Amino acid sequence: EQLLCEDSTRHLSRGHVMSFVQMRGSVPLFWSQEATAINPKPPVVYPRCDPTLSATRLHFVDLLERYGTPQLVINLMKAKRQDSYEVRLSKHYESAIERLNREMPADARILYR
Repeated sequence: EQLLCEDSTRHLSRGHVMSFVQMRGSVPLFWSQEATAINPKPPVVYPRCDPTLSATRLHFVDLLERYGTPQLVINLMKAKRQDSYEVRLSKHYESAIERLNREMPADARILYR
């Protein structure tokens, strides 16, 4: 976590202070990937159907309760080849966020880049 203070702030009780939290982690969907020495980029497998997005929903509800809004998701997965496993996983993730955002108030929606 980083605290950002304007230059004129000498005490935390006066002036503008913001908190910035950066988290890195796995995509909160049900997916897996077997690592092997033979195949350095094994296929991404979706072992479980989750039509209600329970894992994704729980993940963002937890982040919202801990840190509030805004929540900004920056996708760091590679997207060079349109048929790659990472591109497909990215699309699943973006779709899940779009679905969650349709259920959320406008001021609490997840920003996705």
